[in-house]
Amino acid sequence: MVRFRSALPALLALLAVAPGAALAHPGEHHGGLLDALMHLLGEPDHLAMLLGAVVAGLLLARRGAAARARREAGRHRPD
Repeated sequence: MVRFRSALPALLALLAVAPGAALAHPGEHHGGLLDALMHLLGEPDHLAMLLGAVVAGLLLARRGAAARARREAGRHRPD
């Protein structure tokens, strides 16, 4: 079984070399990074997806921290 951490660099490399596959809107896409960021931050549907991703990330981080704390508390129980 391939672990996620070992597959992450390959996935990031694939995403870096294939940005054309991620074009969601028809038409020409000229401009640089700043134009792309302004587009992402200027569209309500993009902002909603960004907000959803941030909320999901925060919830998952809290869940992971709580699980880690429970695991550590179980290891250090005084007998």
